[in-house]
Amino acid sequence: MFNEKFKLILQEQEKIQWSGNVNVGANIMKGLIPFMTSMILLGAFFGVGGGGIWYGANYGKGQINVVNDVLLILIPIWIILLAAYFIVNFLNSKNTFFCITDKRIIKRSGAFGDKFIHYSLKNVGTVSVAGSMFDNKGEDGSANLLVVIKDFYNNTASMNSLRVKSLQGAYEAYKMLSKTVEGNNEFLRIKSEK
Repeated sequence: MFNEKFKLILQEQEKIQWSGNVNVGANIMKGLIPFMTSMILLGAFFGVGGGGIWYGANYGKGQINVVNDVLLILIPIWIILLAAYFIVNFLNSKNTFFCITDKRIIKRSGAFGDKFIHYSLKNVGTVSVAGSMFDNKGEDGSANLLVVIKDFYNNTASMNSLRVKSLQGAYEAYKMLSKTVEGNNEFLRIKSEK
């Protein structure tokens, strides 16, 4: 479906088995609540600090309307940062794709360019999928796909992982990866049961 997005980096004789894109709206909304929370906390921090400085500088001059003055400064800053958040996340979401080939998994992303990251199917460890209230429901719906990568040299779980937020058809990709990498986790399972 989105195979042309990976033509630049496919190896000779490598075949794409599955490809998908990101649910743009869900991806933006998932990050909006943490972003707004941090903006409010930063606004409160700088509002109290800036208000105190403003109050001290204008004390006794009859110009003490701290809340209005600080809000006049903070609101345009919030609007600019919110607009930047939407633009960057929209562009990044529109350019995020994921594919499973017969040799590896590949993620393409980047708001202002193309960034590719890939892992061999032999290194794929645990695969998980989780939907949220912003994702589309159903088998073709979107969800977060998380692939934990095994350390190739000592066959243990590494700290590396590949996360694709709000991937369209994530459940289908999950099923395909689970079948493809079946047995990759046997050593880890046996080691953890001892």
